[in-house]
Amino acid sequence: MLELAAVSASSIKAIDTSPRIEREIEVLLVNGFHARPAARIANVAKKYDADIVIVTRGRRAKAKSPTTILALGVQHRERIRLF
Repeated sequence: MLELAAVSASSIKAIDTSPRIEREIEVLLVNGFHARPAARIANVAKKYDADIVIVTRGRRAKAKSPTTILALGVQHRERIRLF
């Protein structure tokens, strides 16, 4: 037999059903991420209604901010993760 019980709305947790895409890439730019590529990445990221994050060496940066991208200090041949 099946029993139903009333639950309060506050006890129900929302389930995140949005798709998550994650990619690992190797940076082939000879000078890594300097001002110009950081600005280009941020400009492209700003076109999307999504939170895009760059992760490397345990550090994270929002892809919509060229300043935080520069702060990562990404070098040539370094592997980064995007999600």
